[in-house]
Amino acid sequence: MKARIPHPFFTYISQFTLKSIIVAISYWAFYLIKKPSDQFGFYATIKDYSIIHNGKRIKSKVSLYQPNLIDVMYEVINYNCFGNREITFDEALYLIHLHVNWEGAIHSKKSNHTDFMLSLFGNLGEQKRFQFASDFFDDFSREKYILETISKKEHTKNNISIDIQKDFFEETALSTDNYSALLFVLFVYFSNINNVLSPQKIKSELNHPDLSNDRIIHMLKKYSVSIDEVRESTAKRQIFYQKPLLEIDGVYVSVNPFLLLCTFVNSNFWVIRNKYMNAGKDTQRFTNAFGNYFEIYLEEVLQNCLSKEQFENIPEAKNGKRADWYVNIGGYHFLIEQKSTISMLGIKQSHPDVEAMKRHILKNWGEAVEQLEETQRFYKLDNAIKIILVYEDYYNSVCLDTLFDLSPGLTNDNNYWLVSIQDFERLIYTYKTNPSMFSKIVQEKIEAEMTHSTNGRDLSMFLLKNGITQNGYLEECGIVDEFKKIENYIYYKKSDDNKVKK
Repeated sequence: MKARIPHPFFTYISQFTLKSIIVAISYWAFYLIKKPSDQFGFYATIKDYSIIHNGKRIKSKVSLYQPNLIDVMYEVINYNCFGNREITFDEALYLIHLHVNWEGAIHSKKSNHTDFMLSLFGNLGEQKRFQFASDFFDDFSREKYILETISKKEHTKNNISIDIQKDFFEETALSTDNYSALLFVLFVYFSNINNVLSPQKIKSELNHPDLSNDRIIHMLKKYSVSIDEVRESTAKRQIFYQKPLLEIDGVYVSVNPFLLLCTFVNSNFWVIRNKYMNAGKDTQRFTNAFGNYFEIYLEEVLQNCLSKEQFENIPEAKNGKRADWYVNIGGYHFLIEQKSTISMLGIKQSHPDVEAMKRHILKNWGEAVEQLEETQRFYKLDNAIKIILVYEDYYNSVCLDTLFDLSPGLTNDNNYWLVSIQDFERLIYTYKTNPSMFSKIVQEKIEAEMTHSTNGRDLSMFLLKNGITQNGYLEECGIVDEFKKIENYIYYKKSDDNKVKK
């Protein structure tokens, strides 16, 4: 039997120290944010490199993009044979190039079309998040608004008593604002100042009593992971979404600045969610409450953009399944089923857990399709647009085709849309401010679904194509102030008369 020859990616790794490779890969992620390209912004660029390898000069170029740099970091850490030489930044580019070739070989071996497409969708989901970095701040603002304002709203559906602020302080000994501000400070440091930080060199110049060096160091430790912990983690690569900093030889290295931003966006949610999951009883209490908050939030969106005659909260059926909402605007009938479930970390990978992805799609979207189908029959509607409205902006709308491939018993009439809350806000606000543009966008989306267009079918694509680049709903309703509040918190200064200034 012939011995398997390692891919050149792995043989090249073995020349260099692990720490130097980690720092160099981190540097290139940092570089993309410090020097965004004209074409790809913070997300990607093309870099030339020149190295000497095996006595020969190699000159070439490589495409750098943020998710791939996370992949390289994870694969390097999980290797176990390293040398003594410090890698240069150009040699790191060559290493990344070798990884691109290795990744291509892996993808070409997917066992079947469905698995290949799901793996591709997982990769594209992460790319989508990183390409539209400004959406992170909208997502933070919405989530904080839901947790801290919607959770206190008097409503028949707000029937699970949870005090978010109280629970959060009990868990962290910090306010939600203080906690978020500390995480954002880390993001700012690792994306603007340096990709490596020694705790001995921290010098707080924020002049804020709640953003002390001790608290910053506490957050560094809380969101860092050791090399051994990465190798042992069952979360695999997604351990970096939980802990986006590597602690190695007494310093902290940013795996990727975008991962710190992801942590900042959802940190309040995960603190509360984990508190209840680890409680030993009522483990679903918070997730059930959050589902109710999401429904109340959507009702508020509809109330702010439509007249009360244009939408209806569909009553639950005693015998049968019903969707959540019926909306009749612009000559179109919309049925909406909300899903607040957040995907497992194993799904959100460049090489996702395909079986977990199938289970998520079948359980959540399959149930939604059944509810929407029965509701359409109940209302005796022809060609209603049936929306599965998801909380997270991760899945490409084409992913919905996979549900019908996996469930032959479900019928696809090409009127099912998979829509994120972000895109729904933009669409419904467009109806409020520009009904004719709303109709144009909806018609383009309908045609793309009916023809199974290969040029893209995401609602976000049609919104952007028609100049809807900002979330006007969050702006008009002041929800974006949730992020602005954190900015103001960080840049707090005391004047002589004790007023707070930015």
